[in-house]
Amino acid sequence: MSLASGGSRTVYFKLSSAGRKLLGAGPGRRLAVEATSKSASGPSASAPVTLVPFTTQGPAPARSLTQSSDVEIVAATAFTYRDTVGGILAGCLAPAPCALTATLTHGGVTIAQTGTEQLGVDELGYVVFHLTPHGRTLLEHSSGNQLGASVTLTNGVTSASGQIVLVGFR
Repeated sequence: MSLASGGSRTVYFKLSSAGRKLLGAGPGRRLAVEATSKSASGPSASAPVTLVPFTTQGPAPARSLTQSSDVEIVAATAFTYRDTVGGILAGCLAPAPCALTATLTHGGVTIAQTGTEQLGVDELGYVVFHLTPHGRTLLEHSSGNQLGASVTLTNGVTSASGQIVLVGFR
């Protein structure tokens, strides 16, 4: 996979059968690994990552994103722990730190709203949300553990928005 300088992207992968076995046998069904990214010109970066199992079934709801000049939604899938708390991976592209807020809706009804999350210039981070009781019920009863939601991520007067998918894990 290639990525332009200064860009961001979510990398999706599927574990091998041996990897799935290790994940299932890990403490709390978690597996600590190291992720490495390498530039075509040679430099690389590594970071620890904890893998967590989740499953989905069937076709996913539609995803689409509209970015702004100051803020971007990096991933169109947001994972929620125990159908309660989740995060939207966001990037701050503004010339000054971003003060981000997010609102998630489903069918025109607000299912999560955040306080302000701070991200530095050219920084990626999660904007953490807590689903409302109605949002939790919708995700718990969603088809295939996938709930489509509209999201608006605002930094002052500029916003990124789109259709994302919420996926639960335990």
